[in-house]
Amino acid sequence: MRTLDTALFQQLIDEEASNCLTIYIPVGREVADVNSNILQLKNLLKEIKSTNNDNTELSSLISILEKKAEDTELFKGHEGCIGFFLSSGGLFETIYLPACSDAFYQVDEVFYIVPLVDLIPKLAPYHVLALGKNSVRMYQGDYYGIEEIVLAPEIPRTMQEALGHDLTDNHLHAAAGGSATLHGYMEITEEKEIDNERFFRIVDSAVYEYYSKPYDLPLYLATISENLHLFKKISKNTKLQHEHIELSATTASNAELLQAIRRIIEDQQSHESANIIQLFKKAKAENLATDQLRQVANQVMDARVEHLLLGKSRKIYGDIYLEERAVKPDPQSNIDILNRLAILAHKTGAKTHIIHPGEFLLTEGAGSVARY
Repeated sequence: MRTLDTALFQQLIDEEASNCLTIYIPVGREVADVNSNILQLKNLLKEIKSTNNDNTELSSLISILEKKAEDTELFKGHEGCIGFFLSSGGLFETIYLPACSDAFYQVDEVFYIVPLVDLIPKLAPYHVLALGKNSVRMYQGDYYGIEEIVLAPEIPRTMQEALGHDLTDNHLHAAAGGSATLHGYMEITEEKEIDNERFFRIVDSAVYEYYSKPYDLPLYLATISENLHLFKKISKNTKLQHEHIELSATTASNAELLQAIRRIIEDQQSHESANIIQLFKKAKAENLATDQLRQVANQVMDARVEHLLLGKSRKIYGDIYLEERAVKPDPQSNIDILNRLAILAHKTGAKTHIIHPGEFLLTEGAGSVARY
């Protein structure tokens, strides 16, 4: 069992065979869900058999999955989706996915990868630095999960550990009298600020050296408001992001951090989607973009597409004929034209975007922005 990453995504896109069987099954993690998950798979296999009973290659692939359907361990402890990808060329991958919609299958000469296009950006990893004066923690995660990682020994866990004997005495007892009290308070405040800045510089340098530099991941800072400005001011870490998480590093749970990170990622993706839609509208006004399916297909086949836009959850059945440079919709076909376009676009270096109809309606299911 594997989880999705960019290398596996590329492997699925590259596979071409006379029969490629793709199945997505939404699953629940509870014990009571196991039988329901297995039943979903068995019912889909029966349906595939009944509609493809003269396909001997496909029958052998179905037989493999029928054996898998008896493996109850496969369906335990995972919530989201399981994807099965089998080809007559010998590729067989069972993949845990964080989410999918309804149970679905497709038989084609390529795998059905459109649902994965929407998942890949959310699987991009990141680091979180949860920073407090008495607590320094590091996390790594993606949109769907986050885990604390063991700190490198060179990274101090507290201000006391970082500064040691150089930690100033912030407990100055001012003499009686208004001016002396004020003077004492000012000295205490200045000493605290000096300590904070020195501590943050040490942490910033160590985090960059042992995490950001070797792993090259975006870094999000999680801390209380009074620490945010100073840390960002002194930081020389080029991977530190503008977005931050405002909460206590000492008391924050994994769930709270993940919830905050999800909001950031959703805002980023919403902003990116809005930019792509704006780019499409501008390019269309200049005759450099189209939302006519046949024109989109021609641009993709000619490797002239910079951005391919696909309507979320849209399927348009038919086929693409490369030699004829033609696209022919056919409701009786089991081939999704949009999936074929996504694969062709990826192979020619175009970037594919899944567009929610509430953001922008692609009347024929697809749009493209020309490369030149």
